[in-house]
This record gives sequence, C-alpha cells and structure tokens, in this order.
Amino acid sequence: MFKSFLQRLTTGKPHSARRIRRGLHVERLAKRELLASDIGAIAGTVYVDLDGDGLDAADTRLAGVDVQLFRDGGNGVFGGDDTLVGTDISDALASATPGAFRFDGLSPGLYFLQQDSADAPAGLINPNPISVTVVNDNGVQVLPIDDYDQTAVSLTANSATTPVNSSAAAPDAIGGSRDIVLTHTAGAGQINLLVTPTTSQFFLGSIGGSTGDALVQYDGADNATTLSATGLAGANLSDGDAAAGINVLVDPDNNSGTFEITIYTSATAFSVATGTYPAGPFTSPVDIFVPFSSFTRGTTATTAATFTSVGAIELRAGVIANQDIQLSVLESIRPEIV
Repeated sequence: MFKSFLQRLTTGKPHSARRIRRGLHVERLAKRELLASDIGAIAGTVYVDLDGDGLDAADTRLAGVDVQLFRDGGNGVFGGDDTLVGTDISDALASATPGAFRFDGLSPGLYFLQQDSADAPAGLINPNPISVTVVNDNGVQVLPIDDYDQTAVSLTANSATTPVNSSAAAPDAIGGSRDIVLTHTAGAGQINLLVTPTTSQFFLGSIGGSTGDALVQYDGADNATTLSATGLAGANLSDGDAAAGINVLVDPDNNSGTFEITIYTSATAFSVATGTYPAGPFTSPVDIFVPFSSFTRGTTATTAATFTSVGAIELRAGVIANQDIQLSVLESIRPEIV
C-alpha cells in the first residue's frame, strides 16, 4: 500500500516510514506583517517519498503533474462547494526546480491541493487532497528602500524658483543618500515637499493652483542629483522571486495624477512602471503593490533591468492644482510562500 504524505503538516517522522509514497511537499517561509494585499502564495514539490521521511535529496521528483488549487467554499471540507483557483504543472526534471509547482495572488483563507490521478506513475497511489491555509497575503520584506524616519526635508518651488534640489546623506534610505528634485510646472502658487521623521511621512502638495512634480532618487552615497545608475552596487530587490515587487504607500486627496518608478541596473538597462493614484480621500494611507512583472523596458534602454542587480531607483510623483499627496516607496517585498 502507498500513502499520501505532506511534510508541512508534520513535526517528526511519520509512523509508516518504510512505505513509498507519492506526495506534495509545501514550502514555508518566515512572516512579516505588511499592508499590501493579495500576494499570498502556495508552492511545493511533487515527488515520490522513497524512504517515508519527507522530501529529501534521495526522493524522485515528478515532472508534468497537474496540480489543482481549490478555495474552500466555507465548510472546511474538500468537496462540491469549493472553487477552482487554477492548475499548475510541476516543473521539468531538467529545470532548476524539478517537480515544483506554485500559485500566486492568493488572499487569506483555506485552500485544497489536488493532484491529477491520471499522472500517477504505475504502482503509486495518488495522495488525498491536502488542505493549506494562507494567513499572510501582505508579503515579506526583501529590502527596505526608505523609512523616512531620520532625515528631514523641506522644499518649496514656485514660478520664480524652480527646480529646487536636495541631496544629503540619509541613513534611513537605501544606499545612504536621498536626492530630490522638486519642479514647479505651472500656476501662481507653490509646490511643497516635506519629509517628517517624527511621523515617517513623505508629503507632496500644491498651494494656489500650481502643478508640479518631485523626483526622488536612490543611487548610492553620491549626494548629487546627477544619476549614478550603478550607485547601489547590484542591490537584490527581488530575492530571485518572479512575483516580487515594490510596495508603495499612497494617500492622495483625489484620484488625479500618476506616479512612476524606474529601476536601473545600468545607464542602458532600466525598466519603468506607472501607477495611478487610487480614489480618495482615505482615513489612512493605502499600500499599492507594484510587481516587477508589470515593469517594462525604458524607451531609451537597450535592455530591461535585472531586479536581482539594481544600481539605482527613481520615484517620480506628479501633483495637480491644490492636491496633497502622501506617497512613499517603502520597500521591495515578495510573497510569503506557504
């Protein structure tokens, strides 16, 4: 007889350790509370448990197996009221992750994994559906980009004084420096930019009907607004996870305007993503997850950025007449894999 086995749900060796099983191994990573939502993930490996002690180097990985993920319909039991979330095929044996499967974009809840019985090798019994609970869909931090909690900034630009620059050491920012260019583009009023360490907040606002934008640059400790595209010396923002991205904190007083993030590997290798401010006002800032998969190669770049080797990061935020915005790049994050 063969028996299904899920290592994630056991703390020791199974009692039937001598039996060969076909099973799913589901990986688990550490938690960290954040606000960006619906980036939960379930991942694991389809394998034959040769010695009954869970997945190890000696076990045979299985490629080309259909793995289905269902969301519980509410009764906590696998059955007809559950919703199919998706199907993944376990990776080829020649790949870097033989037998692996993965589901992304998950919200908290109870899920069930089921393998296609037609894919079971001769002589092996398919495991029963396995329950997996996603608790954290907020992601885990890969690298902090800016905490805005140590280095204050206060800038004002108007029609007579524009652009206005700030370049200073900032231990609360990646690379140890934060460079800012504040530009007034139109109107009789002014554009204000504040970084307030006591509340860890970044504000951009318009007074008197003016419009403008702010460029915030992280490119190492050069303390200059001229871009040093390799100044961060190959920072790894994604931890090699294709589902990773940037967490952006946004709190506009209306939904007009956009923000843009540019990631550089070098001066000729960079990628850009653009977002729209969400409808407001809000009672508190809203976190927006900008996945690296949404970035596209810059129009003048020869190649796209490599997110495991980043030399500079730029955030550009626009502001329309009489608008106030709290918009901060907080960190790069990736899903917590269950």
